[in-house]
Amino acid sequence: MTRPSLEAHVYRAEYSSGLLEVFVGAALICVGAAWLADLVPLGAVAPGLLALLWPAVRRRWIAPRAGTVRFRPDRERRQRRSFLGLAALGAAALVLGLVAFSFSRGDGGSGDWSQLVRGFPAALIALGAAAAAALLGLPRLYGHAVVLLLGAALAVALPLEPGVVFVGTGVALAAAGSVLLARFFAASGRVGEP
Repeated sequence: MTRPSLEAHVYRAEYSSGLLEVFVGAALICVGAAWLADLVPLGAVAPGLLALLWPAVRRRWIAPRAGTVRFRPDRERRQRRSFLGLAALGAAALVLGLVAFSFSRGDGGSGDWSQLVRGFPAALIALGAAAAAALLGLPRLYGHAVVLLLGAALAVALPLEPGVVFVGTGVALAAAGSVLLARFFAASGRVGEP
């Protein structure tokens, strides 16, 4: 295996434990619960707080089992740019979703526009999941994007509040992440142990 392909393999392995899905699922549950409680701006805080907790949790629970890697400076720069781009995309999706949903409520919640807007926030998050799949080289994130798109379609068809979709998809992602995490812990001992 060449050094660039080895580095790409190790980079993907950084996110293979399932911790990413648990954190994203928890964030979606928090956003959805805040939306349902009519505290939408408060829900926007949860993903930021969870992003701040990520390094500490990974260092405490994942790194002792998977090890840590020091990437080349160009990989770290690319990674930083990718994460900043994903954060900007996520912020834009949140703002667009809030604006669209507020706009639909302004017309009394009637009409075709109102129905379509119910699926808009989840569809935007699905776009972010697909972008993350491409940037991180994690094909399973495309599956998560599909789950979010199905949630968006259900929000339009049934109709459901976006908060219900976020809680439902958040539970699905957190459950998938929990299964991956359980497998990760079962298959790995601490680094340096036989």
